[in-house]
Amino acid sequence: MQKYIAHPETEVHGQAMLHFFVSINREEFLPAVEDILAENGVGKIEEDQWYPMQLWLDIFQRIAENSNSMSNLVALGMSAIETGTLPPDIDSIVSAMNLLNAIYGLNLRNFPDDEGYEVSEVGKRHVRVKDRTPFPHDVVYGYIYGLSKQFGNAETFTVRRTYLNEADPDSDGAVYDITW
Repeated sequence: MQKYIAHPETEVHGQAMLHFFVSINREEFLPAVEDILAENGVGKIEEDQWYPMQLWLDIFQRIAENSNSMSNLVALGMSAIETGTLPPDIDSIVSAMNLLNAIYGLNLRNFPDDEGYEVSEVGKRHVRVKDRTPFPHDVVYGYIYGLSKQFGNAETFTVRRTYLNEADPDSDGAVYDITW
């Protein structure tokens, strides 16, 4: 799945967009967000409205072009997890990773069937997530790290990312191996 390129019909819910922009690094990237919104005739994101997914990806791409892009994009992914509401029965890294597709489906509509995440339990303390979304790699890393941190209890965990196309990472997704 090509990064930063949305299916033309895919839309994102305004509430989901707003959860991203409460990151601790907000002041660093807020001007880029405001510029993209203005360029697209959007004065303010309304939480009950749907917006073209490409608008959101354009914002991420603009943030990626600036300094500190990796830390800003990871922080955005983590803030989406930290500020979002998750079901009370999520109590482990495995159940959290299995929730990724449900979260995707709640926040987006009209996306292709092959878009999303493939989650598999590789071993007793090892989950693999295959990313097939247009979101930037660092945002996805932030989601996965944020979920692992929240549901890993006090256990030590690692998140290792392997690009599906090492020569051109943004041309495809990645595989994330979470161990604890």
